[in-house]
Amino acid sequence: MESSHTPPFVRALYDAAQSGGHQVLKVIDSSGNDSWFRVNRGRVIEICHKASNDDAMLELLVRSSLMKGTVAETLKRKSLNKGKPIDELVVDSKIVSRSTMQQIKDSLNIEAVLEVSLDFDASVSEITDDALGGQVGSSCSLAIPHLLKEAMRRAGELPEIKQFIPADDMVFSKAHHHTGRNPKWEDLNLGHLERQVYFYVDGFRTVAEVANITCQPMHVVHRALVSLIKSRHIVHENGKAGSKTTQGSQGLLRAMSMLTVIVILVGLALSLIGSNSAAWSKSASEATLFNPFRALENKAADDRVAGAIRLYQLMFGERPENLNDLLTEDLVAPADAKHSAFFTSDGAYRFYDLEETSDLDEQHD
Repeated sequence: MESSHTPPFVRALYDAAQSGGHQVLKVIDSSGNDSWFRVNRGRVIEICHKASNDDAMLELLVRSSLMKGTVAETLKRKSLNKGKPIDELVVDSKIVSRSTMQQIKDSLNIEAVLEVSLDFDASVSEITDDALGGQVGSSCSLAIPHLLKEAMRRAGELPEIKQFIPADDMVFSKAHHHTGRNPKWEDLNLGHLERQVYFYVDGFRTVAEVANITCQPMHVVHRALVSLIKSRHIVHENGKAGSKTTQGSQGLLRAMSMLTVIVILVGLALSLIGSNSAAWSKSASEATLFNPFRALENKAADDRVAGAIRLYQLMFGERPENLNDLLTEDLVAPADAKHSAFFTSDGAYRFYDLEETSDLDEQHD
């Protein structure tokens, strides 16, 4: 196993887990951005990265319709004036609960680790606490074996994603817009996530915009779009399925490179499991952390159910009578329906103005 084929941060994480000691790893990624990660006893316990800082957290809350942009700016000013962490102000404002905030931060921290884990051109060095100059990062407790396992899964998906979706500013449209054959909604053999993404593909929204409107992390939307492209439900706006024909040898080389990473990550993860089975057993209980943005999905359930209700009305010309109407048509996931305030406990539909869902934001303007 040649270390040159291993992303630098993956190798550094593996070595840190093997040593079981305390380290602070500084990373300069391929774009020149620097970050650092504190590792202790096989776990990442503190992170300072642009994808997991306060701005990223607030941006995510705004994108997920949990607060307005004006509220985020107000909280920033209060944080500076009072010297109080922004996440505590968000919790104090009852925008999200304390446990939900921790889940959000964990999800952002995981994404930050995975981002640098798959960067072949990153440089990694060990630094001392003095070199941080008193800088404080986001606290967490992420088991390295699980991080390697998730990195392995993402690495396996990257070649196909890069093949079909090389850029997030690409625009896709429904295939029937080009063929003239408009299938019935109930005939679409799609899972709930694919169905949700399919609904918002309209020939105008970019991939990034679809991710924003569905409140889903980018890699989840990529996965759904690739599935829709392969099943010929959507096509690139120029009428060609994705960008498969534009990749050539570069895409093939990248695919081969990522396959090498998969093999390496499997070996590293299995090695850690074998050398520290107790730690792996503990980290296995944390599998739910690798459903990124789980807390935000629950909080954004109202928005998605509202969209499903409007879609049901377009399809059938009437409002749904109860929860089962939406579930039967596979317009909403059971988890979303369960957490949605649009239904009472017995599944009856509550008819009220959808703008009532914005009351919370107005309280914080």
